[in-house]
Amino acid sequence: MYCQLESSPALALLHKRHASVLVSFFHKTFRESNVLEVPEERLEGRWESYIEEDVVLSDWEGETPTNTAKFYLEEWCKNMWLARRYGEKEATYLYRLTAHTEQALLFVEQHLTMSRRTFVGTESNFSKIWHSLTELAEKTQTDPKIRENQLLAERDKIDAEIIELRQTQKPRKLDHTAVKSRLYDLASMINRFLADFRSVEDSFRKQRDDIQNLYLEQEQSRGDILEGALDAVELLKDSDEGRSFFGFQRMLRSSEDVEKLRQLTQHSVALARQYNIDASILHGLVGRLLDEVNRTQHTYSAIAKQLHIVVEESFRRERRLLLDVLAEIKKHAHLTRSNPHHQIQTTC
Repeated sequence: MYCQLESSPALALLHKRHASVLVSFFHKTFRESNVLEVPEERLEGRWESYIEEDVVLSDWEGETPTNTAKFYLEEWCKNMWLARRYGEKEATYLYRLTAHTEQALLFVEQHLTMSRRTFVGTESNFSKIWHSLTELAEKTQTDPKIRENQLLAERDKIDAEIIELRQTQKPRKLDHTAVKSRLYDLASMINRFLADFRSVEDSFRKQRDDIQNLYLEQEQSRGDILEGALDAVELLKDSDEGRSFFGFQRMLRSSEDVEKLRQLTQHSVALARQYNIDASILHGLVGRLLDEVNRTQHTYSAIAKQLHIVVEESFRRERRLLLDVLAEIKKHAHLTRSNPHHQIQTTC
């Protein structure tokens, strides 16, 4: 455990002497702006403006920045707090938060959220536990008769609530405390959910790197490389993260589901305003989710592209090798024909 803590980039960020400055900058630049990637020049400008306008001298605790913005970007990438890729369309490097930085931000945000809450949502938390236990019991049931009885019990509860509604004309509602508790829980859950995309992307990139490493091993035959590349793609799709991501992606392919999600989000935003709860994470949530799906899908597609390159380059390398061998054979044959051995009789 000690070694794991020592090597954690997330803990290294939080342990840094002026961590509050960096965490605030990352949060403001990426989270508050609801952007996934920032071009290099813009990120440098934001850092320079941030330290000039938003940071007071005491925040640095004796370590005022003396290097250029570009130097710090390189340092943050080296420390695995930021990652970058070259955008062909933008013709510049694009920077994004890593899974490690997302974890650090999530820790800080959860701490701040808990300090802002004036109560502990015991009922709300137990409801989530109850729901999870019930779902596991119902959705893993293999006995059809038991599952039928479970569905009939649900139907009886729904029928009873419909009768009550018709008689009283008053829908069952959550009380104020329960609404506020669920809004806080919702914001925290969405923060964790969005942070998970970085981990999914990292998993996909690792698979891509494994293909690249396999390609670089010259001892591998073309068949071995192709088999390894195909296995990597299939294993990626069948992994827990792969199954979960592609299942989520299928949910967002339905325009009806996306529109329903948008309406539900707007309703929660209105409730948050009513109870004076910060729900900034909900603003533009649907668009953010679609962007995250597209980015993660792009990372996954890079694996297929890498597979094509691996197989194509491997084929070309073997073809060049074969041509070289044939050229050597022809050369040797020509020399032998020109200078035949005295014990060999030629017919040409």
